Amino acid sequence: APRPLSSAVPRVPDRGEALYEQHMLDGVPCPLCGFGRLEHRESELCCSSCIEMRVPLMDRLLTMDDIFETLGFAECAHRQAGCHSRPVFCIREEGMGLGSRLFLCCEDCGWSECTI
Repeated sequence: APRPLSSAVPRVPDRGEALYEQHMLDGVPCPLCGFGRLEHRESELCCSSCIEMRVPLMDRLLTMDDIFETLGFAECAHRQAGCHSRPVFCIREEGMGLGSRLFLCCEDCGWSECTI
């Protein structure tokens, strides 16, 4: 006799389902890992999932909507510059006591822009 579904091996969601579930979450997706959500922690912008995303916020009045727009504008500026490759966000250490900053970089065209 067939076993009821409840006793079957749990089903692992495929990549499409996992992406859909991430899309349905509130907040701004982490530009580094893509899974966590960005959040304000004291004077830093951090990811709820990865430890790499930790950037000091110079303007504490920035809202998550402002941050989302800033990241989107950076990607649009890269595209408008004529490069059709997909850039990536990365963390770089800045000199003069500025700490870590979030950059949008493209290996194909050499684009490097500080976003936050």
